[in-house]
Amino acid sequence: MDNKHVQTSSKQVSTHHVELLASEIFQYNLLTPYPLTDRQIELYANCIVELRPDIDNDLLHEAINEMKLGSISFDPKLGIQNIFKACDRVIEKRRIRKNYIPEEENKW
Repeated sequence: MDNKHVQTSSKQVSTHHVELLASEIFQYNLLTPYPLTDRQIELYANCIVELRPDIDNDLLHEAINEMKLGSISFDPKLGIQNIFKACDRVIEKRRIRKNYIPEEENKW
């Protein structure tokens, strides 16, 4: 797999990164009433890279799994906004877990 760089707005992005995101977005098809085409998946990946460069493969994977499990809501009318909202929820959950101090340790 080559690791070319593509121009996305004013940034150069690794095509490998886009491919990794696209492979995760493919799992998003399990939630949608109509499967996304390969072109739509590619557009979703490019849109994520451009609008939310903080979203990496692991975050996207966790967010989509949370939607599949029903822990994070999915609305078929929202399209890609589901992904952005789910990623925000996962980021918040990670932040809470990171700052969590068990009650026993908090006494001192």
